[in-house]
Amino acid sequence: MVELTEAQIYYLNNLICSKIESKTLRSEILDHCCCSIESLMEKGKSFDEACQEALCLLHPAGLSKIEMDVHFALNQLIPLFMKKLLYLSGFIATFSLGVGMLFRFMHWPRADELLIAGNLFLMFTMLSLLTQLLRFPAAFQGLTYARTLSGVIAGILIAVGSIFKIFHWPTANIQFIVGMVILTVVFIPLFFWQLYQREMRSSAAA
Repeated sequence: MVELTEAQIYYLNNLICSKIESKTLRSEILDHCCCSIESLMEKGKSFDEACQEALCLLHPAGLSKIEMDVHFALNQLIPLFMKKLLYLSGFIATFSLGVGMLFRFMHWPRADELLIAGNLFLMFTMLSLLTQLLRFPAAFQGLTYARTLSGVIAGILIAVGSIFKIFHWPTANIQFIVGMVILTVVFIPLFFWQLYQREMRSSAAA
């Protein structure tokens, strides 16, 4: 029977620790992976091949996704409620801002009220996303984390700057301009770059 060496177990443990925060979950995943890797190595696969396959079988989206799934499984009602609330607030923000800008352009009454409501809902949506970023940073890897964080910061600055502008409070222009710069220079290029990469991978796979 094939048994992993201490060096191989140490490597696997470091890999798991870099992706999983929960110590209890780390131990369970390590035990499961060791058994799976040893079984695959008995079939003639190398340690690297067996390790990659075992981790893929454990969760195709990666180790960090496991902790998210476990958390949502243990707290199913709260994330579902928060997700619905997030989509609802995002819809209300978009609708209110769109209608508010139309009313402002046509010089109709209640334009400012609609714009304020839209920006408040936009702030709530962005702060909710920021909470998820801070609580589960491993779920947003690489460019996705940078893109989401830049979008959140830009959204908050634009929303606050717009409200300040409506009430003629100081620093309104600075907040709005900084938010727009982050949105156009960081968020939008990252968004379209990741979209382009996804399309290229889909075309190559096809």
